[in-house]
Amino acid sequence: MSLNSNQIDAESMGPTCQSGSAIIYAWAMDAPEGLELPDGAGFQVGGDTDINYLVIQVHYAGVDKFISDPSLTDDSGFEYTYTLTPTPKISGVYLFLSQGSIPPDTETRMEMMCQWPNNAPVIHPFAYRTHAHFLGEVIAAFDINDKQQWTEIGRRSPRLAQMFYPVTNKDLVIHPGDLLAARCTFINNVGRTVYIGSTMDDEMCNFYMMYYFDRSELEKADNMPKYCNGYGGELWRDVLEQYVPESVNDEASELTVADSIQLAKGKGMNHG
Repeated sequence: MSLNSNQIDAESMGPTCQSGSAIIYAWAMDAPEGLELPDGAGFQVGGDTDINYLVIQVHYAGVDKFISDPSLTDDSGFEYTYTLTPTPKISGVYLFLSQGSIPPDTETRMEMMCQWPNNAPVIHPFAYRTHAHFLGEVIAAFDINDKQQWTEIGRRSPRLAQMFYPVTNKDLVIHPGDLLAARCTFINNVGRTVYIGSTMDDEMCNFYMMYYFDRSELEKADNMPKYCNGYGGELWRDVLEQYVPESVNDEASELTVADSIQLAKGKGMNHG
């Protein structure tokens, strides 16, 4: 492995695949290793699916030692279990992400909201992962059913170990027509405007929801979206007006007790 600074800059900005890509799994910041899917669940790859290649991408916190010593190598990798027998449950990942900017000396909230299509399968979330860089405080996501009831999918500080954690409510079922909402809360104390982008000088606002659906609904899979895009700013109240409970509005930007304890013990990444 031998990289120069020009290669690093160019490759950090390029797409994984020109034809598009979807994340199956991600891990960061010394998180515990491994993810076990629910019994009978698996990701479909190859054959007539839209996943023809599996690509591993490694992001380094720093590569100076590789540049200074081209003889150094890296053995990073990923192990997975596969079967040729179709599983009764099919797994997938739905990603909330936002564009926008974070002004200096502010707490900024970026919200996303999308409807799960009426012609899509019923899905069962079982794990989630949050991701931001150095300004992220809390990232949370919710399901809103046809009775305007909000159920937390997950809430986590992105400054802690980034892996897929069990969802807050393991019995949650997302039905066609439900609204899905997420929020990233940032605290900017670096003295400059920070933009959403792909480098470590930028920020990111990501909430990954891992789910499964029953193979009996496979014919509806083409109707399933992969992303919910936001464009910065607060929009929950614009969409739902009075149907955003104050408790949800407050808790979505608050650390959980467990996260607060871990951060107080110095187990997370500090703000820049």
